[in-house]
Amino acid sequence: MVRVFIAVEIPEEFRLCLGEVQNELKFSKAHLNFVDPAIAHITIKFIGEVAPDKVTSIKRALEAMKFSPYEVAFRGVFFNNSSRPRVIWTPGYDGSRSSDLKVHIEDLLEPEGIMREKRKFQPHVTLARIKRFHPSLAESVVSFGDFDFGSFKVGSIVFKSSILKPEGPVYDDLMEVEF
Repeated sequence: MVRVFIAVEIPEEFRLCLGEVQNELKFSKAHLNFVDPAIAHITIKFIGEVAPDKVTSIKRALEAMKFSPYEVAFRGVFFNNSSRPRVIWTPGYDGSRSSDLKVHIEDLLEPEGIMREKRKFQPHVTLARIKRFHPSLAESVVSFGDFDFGSFKVGSIVFKSSILKPEGPVYDDLMEVEF
């Protein structure tokens, strides 16, 4: 079985900003697992474990993709949930274009037996996962409420495999589809 997902890559300047914010968050007394900026991305569609032959059928389905490039901007740093925060992220703002992209991808993959997600989609980039919360973390996160990461053009998706290891995930690009 192969663990797979579809993502949008982020540019190097954006990765540098992520690292700067993460360095500041390290001063809190919370226990955090930071996402390596070198592998940070926007997950559009998490598929999960599939058989190797399904990887081939997913690639064929994605070849039929037709979409228009768009701009996405990232601003602010937030918790995924204010009452029980588990993730620190920066949300993307793009007039629902990433949501439209997700629906288009799900339309292509549904005939391949890939289920649609029912949750509302919010494009975001994860900065860290919270292992142990501390109030000092809230102060740090609030201080980045208006932080402007900038914007970039989305003109492709990447179909990726993922192997989970104790030191962090290892991703392999299986296919890139430009649009």
